[in-house]
Amino acid sequence: MMSSHNRFVRFRSILAARPPAIQLIPTLAPPPHLDPALVMLGIAIGDVSPGTFAPVDVAPTPEKVDHYQGWQSLNQPALNTSTGSLYSHKRREIMKLNRNLMLLAVSCAFASVASAGAVRESSDSMYKPTGKGWGELDLDTQSHPQKAATLKAQRRRSDLSYQGGPVMTAPKKVYYIWYGANWDTESKKVLNNLAQSIGGSPYFNINSTYHDKAGTPVQNVVTYAGEFIDNGSLGPQLSDANIQSIVSSAITSHALPSDADGVYMVLTDKYTTATSGFCTQYCGWHTHATIGGKDIKYAFIGNPETQCPAGCGVNNPTLNGTPGADAMASVLAHELEEAVTDPDLNAWYSLQSGMENADKCAWNFGTTSTSNGAAYNQTFGTMKYLIQQNWTLLPSQACAQHYP
Repeated sequence: MMSSHNRFVRFRSILAARPPAIQLIPTLAPPPHLDPALVMLGIAIGDVSPGTFAPVDVAPTPEKVDHYQGWQSLNQPALNTSTGSLYSHKRREIMKLNRNLMLLAVSCAFASVASAGAVRESSDSMYKPTGKGWGELDLDTQSHPQKAATLKAQRRRSDLSYQGGPVMTAPKKVYYIWYGANWDTESKKVLNNLAQSIGGSPYFNINSTYHDKAGTPVQNVVTYAGEFIDNGSLGPQLSDANIQSIVSSAITSHALPSDADGVYMVLTDKYTTATSGFCTQYCGWHTHATIGGKDIKYAFIGNPETQCPAGCGVNNPTLNGTPGADAMASVLAHELEEAVTDPDLNAWYSLQSGMENADKCAWNFGTTSTSNGAAYNQTFGTMKYLIQQNWTLLPSQACAQHYP
C-alpha cells in the first residue's frame, strides 16, 4: 500500500543566459520578454521591492528559457571565483516572482469563472513549505486564532523556527539509486565518497544545532548504506510520480531495505530529466511518502552536465574532472540536510517564507580556496568539493561552513 505526499521541497535554480545589455538603474528592471506591467503587479503582491534587482554580468550560454536569467540582488553581489560567476542565493526571489506572475496570469484568465474572494494576506500571515521550493499561506493559522497568536512573534523574523514535526535525530543512512545507463566510474566515485565521508564532518555537524520535540539534537552520523542500479526502466523523462515509483520499486523488490531512518537519493544521468521543472525551476528536491507502511524520505538529484551546466552549478575547470557529479554534490548535500531537519515538511522552516535550512544558504559558498584552478570549500575523505553553506541555529542563526 503506497500513499504519496504531493509536497516537494525543490532546490531551485536560474539558468545563466545573458539578457540583452540593459543599463543599471535603481529600479526593478524586467527582462525584455516580460511585460513591465506584470512586474509592477509582482511588486504589488509583495515578492520584491523596487530597487532590488538588476542584471548580472554572466557568461552567455546556449540555454534559452522563458525565465528570469542571470539576475540577482544588488544587495547580494555574485561570488566570483576563478571558475566563473557563482550566483547569489538571492536569485531564488526572482524565481518566486516569475512563478507568481504565471499564477497571476492564470488567475486573471479564470477571474470571470472563479469569482469567490481569495484568502487575504497580511503582514502577520504565516507560511509553510509547499514542497515546490517556496512557501504557501498557512490557512490553518487563519482558522485557529490561538495558534496564529502564538506564532505571530516568530513570523516577524526570517529565522527558522520549530513547528513540531519529526526530525531525523538518529544516525542516518543514505541509499543511492543510480538511474540511467550513462554513469561513468569517476562520477560515481565522487558521489560515493561524499556519502561515505560527510557524516562526522564539521560541515554536517551544523545539523546538530537542530532538535526534535523532545529536545534531542540531530546526531552527526551518516552512513552510505547501499545502492541500486536502474538503467532507465521508466525512460529519460521522469514525472514526480515516476521518481516515487523508482524508489518504491527498489524497496518493494528488496533491492534496497525499507528504512525509515534512510534517505533515498535518485541520481539521474546526464541524459535524463525531470519533467516537473529540472533546470528551469530546480536542481533537486526532497519529499516523503508512505511505502510499505513506513514514512520513506527520498530526493531527486539531476545531472546538469549537458542540460543546464550554468543553471545548476557546473564549473569549468571542474574539481575532480567530473562536471556533472561535482555540481550534483552540492545539491545532494542541500537535499540531505533538509531531509534530516524537515523530513515531513512540518519541522524546521521559516514562517515568513517557507524556506528550510539549506534554502537559506543556496548558492552561498562562503570562503573558497583553489585547487587546479577550481574553487573548493570542503574536503570530505580524499576529495575536494564546492558545497553550499548551511543554516546554523547556533551561536546565532546564519549561514556557515562548519559548526562549531
